[in-house]
Amino acid sequence: MSGKAHPESGASNRWMHEVSAAPETVAESPTSARPLSKGMRVLRGALWILTALYCLVVASIVFAPVHVDDNEMGGALVTWLDAGHAEGWLPQFVTYSTIEQLSNVIMFMPGGFLFALLLGRTARRHVLYAGFVVSACIEIIQCFMPNRTGDLVDVLMNGTGALVGAACAFWVHRVLRKRRERQGRESGTSVA
Repeated sequence: MSGKAHPESGASNRWMHEVSAAPETVAESPTSARPLSKGMRVLRGALWILTALYCLVVASIVFAPVHVDDNEMGGALVTWLDAGHAEGWLPQFVTYSTIEQLSNVIMFMPGGFLFALLLGRTARRHVLYAGFVVSACIEIIQCFMPNRTGDLVDVLMNGTGALVGAACAFWVHRVLRKRRERQGRESGTSVA
């Protein structure tokens, strides 16, 4: 985020605005900016560290030399699914493929949320499609890795997860902004 206020944003929640502002300042008007409080700098730094750790975990999964489910756990899951279907307590639509696709959605949700939360207002909207782009790059790289395959369904599921995560962050921004506006109206002060 540059040091400029965005008139289309209206009043915003100070905490969310500070978390998503540039690391050293919070813009209040086109001509002024005040430094972030120490607590907000610490929170913002902790969120960036969490985001970096998340990226490392995802990278270790998607760039592992073999599929993460090519082990005893993958076999145990198949056995459990088969038993559940045979005994009738597990619906037929719950398959290994369904679980794999859902896990791809879930894996990218935190990234969409964290990046949408931390990036500046102008960059935040790019998170909506960046998950699909990043996932496509991952799948292309996997095509060239021995014992790995790229899959268009994975691109769609990962991108959907990032999209859902970003949507959740946008919702949090909106709820907190509305709460801040309501508090401003109740106190009789204007909210910048």
